[in-house]
Amino acid sequence: MPTLERLLIDYEPDMLDIIADMWDVDLPGDGGTEDVEALVEIMTDPDAVTQTWERLSPEEQAALLKLQANGGRLSFSRFAREYGELRPMGPARRERERPWLDPANVTESLYYRGLIARIFLREATGSQEYITIPGILPDLLPKPEIQEVMPGYPAL
Repeated sequence: MPTLERLLIDYEPDMLDIIADMWDVDLPGDGGTEDVEALVEIMTDPDAVTQTWERLSPEEQAALLKLQANGGRLSFSRFAREYGELRPMGPARRERERPWLDPANVTESLYYRGLIARIFLREATGSQEYITIPGILPDLLPKPEIQEVMPGYPAL
């Protein structure tokens, strides 16, 4: 899996500003590595992660827990079916529509907070698009409860 820094370095400067706003941090630079480093620092702070988690809706928390339960990633199509599509937007459209202020669905809300990312992984069957929790965030977010499965038939 790519690191948080590796994912963020590929984002456009306006996306870094959006994520920073969602984490209540001011970036020091103009969208370069200095901004990425500042963003990574706050996004890997356990207290900031806890505060961000507490601001999420139950649906957003459930989506992250589902990703956690599935090894930190799900195919993009499966995630989009359950939690909504991520509308494609460039910087100009993002500036006009400001989707982070009124996200269309859970996927957009988590994406604009930087809590999920789209990645492509090469597998034996070809490249596959996934939604993942980036970097070390899975280690900092709450873990799903593991339910023990008892063999046999259910009690009536």
